[in-house]
Amino acid sequence: MPLIQGNSEEGIHSNIKKLIGEGYKRKQAVAIAYSIAEKVKSKGDDIEKKPIQYKNCVDPKEETQQFPYL
Repeated sequence: MPLIQGNSEEGIHSNIKKLIGEGYKRKQAVAIAYSIAEKVKSKGDDIEKKPIQYKNCVDPKEETQQFPYL
């Protein structure tokens, strides 16, 4: 059965319970559950941290000579 893809405490605890039920040792189940939670958390952080960069584009915060109101 697939594990819950989330980083909430409730999701982590249910993943640990599933993994122990499948026969994993307790320490290994905890490590897997927290690893999955960290991956989900880091995916969300990567999206927010990456600045949008365009090729040959002027910084939109700077005023342009042609259109000073932009």
